[in-house]
Amino acid sequence: MNERINILHLEDDQDYADLIRELLVREGIDASIQLVSTREDFTRALSTDSFDLILADYTLPTWNGIQALNLAKEKSPGTPFLLVSGTVAENVAIESMRGGATDYVFKHFPERLGPAVQRAIRETQERARRKVMERQATILASLGRSLSTVTRPDEAARVIMQSADQMFSMDSFTLDLYDAELDLMRPVLNADTINDQRMEVRTSGKTNKPSVRARRVMQNGRELIRRNDGIELVTDAIPFGDTSKYSESVMVAPLRDGEKVIGVVSVQSYTPNAYTPNDLDGFQTLVDYCGGALHRIRGEQIVRESEQQFGDLFEGSPDAILVEDLEGNVLDVNPAGCLLHGLAL
Repeated sequence: MNERINILHLEDDQDYADLIRELLVREGIDASIQLVSTREDFTRALSTDSFDLILADYTLPTWNGIQALNLAKEKSPGTPFLLVSGTVAENVAIESMRGGATDYVFKHFPERLGPAVQRAIRETQERARRKVMERQATILASLGRSLSTVTRPDEAARVIMQSADQMFSMDSFTLDLYDAELDLMRPVLNADTINDQRMEVRTSGKTNKPSVRARRVMQNGRELIRRNDGIELVTDAIPFGDTSKYSESVMVAPLRDGEKVIGVVSVQSYTPNAYTPNDLDGFQTLVDYCGGALHRIRGEQIVRESEQQFGDLFEGSPDAILVEDLEGNVLDVNPAGCLLHGLAL
């Protein structure tokens, strides 16, 4: 267990509290422990701070661990609760488990405390992970339904941005499509938070060569960039939005249709350490979910634009144009052809 955990320890015996701290260190558990001994201090701590684990002695001068458990369930539901005591009877321990305690440890078996803490944290993290996955699955299902109804890349980009916003806290969003044949990036959507309001930033519509970061991401895969990690965020990318502020945290992922890279998507935050490696995995999952749909939408748009261009040329040509089928039947005639042959327009 490498990450530091915050523990609320309810215990009126300072010597035993020191022993608990020492045991956790021996087990390699990096913990910040807040020690309280009264109901008032316990309640205040639950109301003002967030904890990864609660350790509580069963026998206290004016109340007991079961009462503390009930208070913890009210003030901090979902936080693992370990009952620790040297006098609690087995039936009381069983009652605490039925009441929502994660585990109980007898004081005369202190060597069991470290494994019990690690197990409780693992189980809590796994439950949290499952909840995140379930929430992401719901968001992705809604995203898929929305993408099936849009017809333009910019509309698709807005839908993707909304889904990313539901998954992650973000201030800025970009989506660019990549033309591999021309080695050019086409900006589809830029959005930024300006004066506390998220708004789209008009793009020039001009294509550009991929930035150093975009090219690296397309070649090597997703990146998590945090200024606090000492990674330089300034690139040759074209700035947009509120250029007076610098992004503190950035996630960038390649947009793919199968094995083919068709673009780059990024979310950015002005908050330090806003994203974690797990967030980056979830972001890539979201982006991967969109690649095929965006490729289809872009292809359909190209077909429509080609048809529109042909229609404009057909209608506006000064030369007579007749469209016939293989049997010579006339299917269509442009205005110049109608005038030439004396046909009604």
